[in-house]
Amino acid sequence: MKKLQRDLADEIDAREPAPPAALPKTTISALLRGIGPSIDEAPLAGPLAVSLAAPPAPPTAAGRREEWSSLIDRIRESARYVRDVEAEARSRDEQMDDLVRRVSADMAEAEARVREAEARLAEVEVRAVEQIRAAEARAALAERRARETEEWLVRIQETIQTEFSGTAGLDR
Repeated sequence: MKKLQRDLADEIDAREPAPPAALPKTTISALLRGIGPSIDEAPLAGPLAVSLAAPPAPPTAAGRREEWSSLIDRIRESARYVRDVEAEARSRDEQMDDLVRRVSADMAEAEARVREAEARLAEVEVRAVEQIRAAEARAALAERRARETEEWLVRIQETIQTEFSGTAGLDR
């Protein structure tokens, strides 16, 4: 990078300066100031901030080197800032991916528990239906036995009345 700075500085020094009338009064800061409002009306903050001070007098060779060096420093700061932002974005993406994985796992676990509960409920329903049917069958059997018993009791009573109806006069 130092070599690039030296090469740029040597190239700038090697050029012959144009006469002051032909030399435009535009410097890097003036260019940046001219571009700034068209990009965004709000002032920039952090390492991307640009000085909006009035342009200095035409730079000397040493001033140009300083300007180029300052520009390179700003580029480095901007690149570092972009890398930091990208690293933060990657970190947040990883956190979001992790969160999505955990939520997905929790949802899958909850769905499995729901399916398990539904299966248990179905089993309970089947057993309940079987128990109800068995109880109904027992009740029907008990009713049938009760009717049969009643029929036998009626027959026994009729038999007693028939058989002992002739003996009612003997007891007196």
